[in-house]
Amino acid sequence: MQKLTHISRPGYLTFWLVHLALIFVMFSPLVLHPGNTMLRPSGDGLKNYFTLQAYIAQPEGTGTTDFTAMQYPYGESVWYTDNSPAIAFIMRAFSLHVSDISKYAVPIFNWLMLLQIILSPIVLLKILRRLLRHEYVIVCGALVIMWMSPQLLRMFTGTMNLSMMIWYFLVILQMLRLYDAWKSNSNKQVWIASAWICFIIVLASCIHLYYLLLLGMPVLLFVAIYALLKPRQLLVDWKYYLWPSLAVISAVLIVLLTINNTDAHLSMRTGTPDGVSIPAWQLRAYQFYKAKADIHVLPFLGGRLKYDYEQGPYMGLFFWLLASMLLIQYSINSIKTRKWQIPVNRPVTASIIVLVLIYFTGAGMEIVAGKNHYLMENYFNPLYYVAKVYPPIEHFRCIGRMGWWIFYAAHFGLLMVVDRFAFAHFRKSSTIVVAVCLCLTGIDMIGIASFARKNTSTNIFSDAALAGLPDISYADYQAILPIPYYNVGSEEYAYTLDDVDQWSAYTYQVQLKSGLPLMSVKLSRTPKTFAHNYVQMLIDGQMPASLREKMNDKPVLVIYDASVTPMKAMEPAATANRLAPQLIEKQNMQHLLQIGTISYYAWYLP
Repeated sequence: MQKLTHISRPGYLTFWLVHLALIFVMFSPLVLHPGNTMLRPSGDGLKNYFTLQAYIAQPEGTGTTDFTAMQYPYGESVWYTDNSPAIAFIMRAFSLHVSDISKYAVPIFNWLMLLQIILSPIVLLKILRRLLRHEYVIVCGALVIMWMSPQLLRMFTGTMNLSMMIWYFLVILQMLRLYDAWKSNSNKQVWIASAWICFIIVLASCIHLYYLLLLGMPVLLFVAIYALLKPRQLLVDWKYYLWPSLAVISAVLIVLLTINNTDAHLSMRTGTPDGVSIPAWQLRAYQFYKAKADIHVLPFLGGRLKYDYEQGPYMGLFFWLLASMLLIQYSINSIKTRKWQIPVNRPVTASIIVLVLIYFTGAGMEIVAGKNHYLMENYFNPLYYVAKVYPPIEHFRCIGRMGWWIFYAAHFGLLMVVDRFAFAHFRKSSTIVVAVCLCLTGIDMIGIASFARKNTSTNIFSDAALAGLPDISYADYQAILPIPYYNVGSEEYAYTLDDVDQWSAYTYQVQLKSGLPLMSVKLSRTPKTFAHNYVQMLIDGQMPASLREKMNDKPVLVIYDASVTPMKAMEPAATANRLAPQLIEKQNMQHLLQIGTISYYAWYLP
């Protein structure tokens, strides 16, 4: 077992004081007012808060993996709600059998996300203590990695569960332990580390399914490449590489089999989605060196890039300036000594190859070549070959997230160079350079804090917020039909009706107050057939028989806001948007009440 670098009490104290102070600065509204704060109360962020709270509030009669608050009367699998199923399961079980906590779903989830930010450094420091020798570098490096991590911004851009960097650190720590086991030829330790890797990937994937790819693929690639770098030794030590490979494969099978065996609509889902290659969701080289507009105050040489939360990571001033200074320092020293040596061992070589493959994975199934933007098939993307035998892998479309690995690996590598080269030969000058880079990083953190405050708002799902909604006899109705209608998740763009944030937020509130399911949909993956039925209903001005037969005899509560302009859509969804208000007149719905521009109707089904 590798001996860990010692960190003194003052070192630990410095780290935790700075870390906790930054938590308070970044998340002060949440820390001070946990019950009345939302991070990113719009778009997917608002929807994910809603699906979590609505799922926990479901009556006991519904199945554990069933989500009934949307897509009535079909319902949906909880796996496609983006509500962190593993967390949602525990919260709902507690709410049903111990004490009702459905009204506190938002603050509890926020605090769980904060908890992982508090706990992540414990794992990160263990990693750095294995890689680095100097306490100063460990403490400063941990702060930079934590607070410049591209995952941190996901807290304020919708998919809060993708901000959980702790899963990356846990996997990296187990890979280091696996490497120790390889060196010591300890089959037992290899097995233990592999078992932990399997468990971490499964648990993380049950919080967000993308972790299955984001964690599993790099581990599998590293094990395979590391083993293949010495093929003769592989013939002797094959069992040491078999266990971690089986661990990843087992994790994938466990997650997929669990989802497939609990998915009531499995046979109706499409193998591949529309819009597989979306440039905004893919990785590009300039995303690493161009600062994010409205976030990072001081840009590097590449200038600023309009921020999109699915774009790859910006490495930050700490990385680019320090790396530039080290390169200059190394070049000068090599010219003087006439020695150009770059120590590269087997694990470093394997890591570099994996990072190259990860970059091409994030670039998508096609890559742009030449001035004419000629598209060519991306033969360097491992998923390109996986898709040949397993097409559903293309459901992982937001592959720019693979760049997070490059961010972490590049910073670990930079810190190791500082630790072993700069501090060994140029301690005084290196200390000054690192201090300057840390100050510039502090300026970046000011921008991140400002961005965080702009994307934080009040909890619109609290009792106080819901109290302003009308009190009608909701129990007399079976479901809510909002007009303008929205239908997101079918993965068929011709039948997709995107929602307007203000309107969908209102319908979420009515659902939570009434407990009635919504006939509208905003989920991550739904069957095309259901979208067809809803769109056809709006176009024809009557409910299709296939839809009507699944409903009961109670009326449908229709909510119409004449002031909302629907989002643009393709045909036939565009026609459905235009004709939707006519459904009210065609079905001779009973007007119940008027609140500003919002009208409530009762639709008595024939």
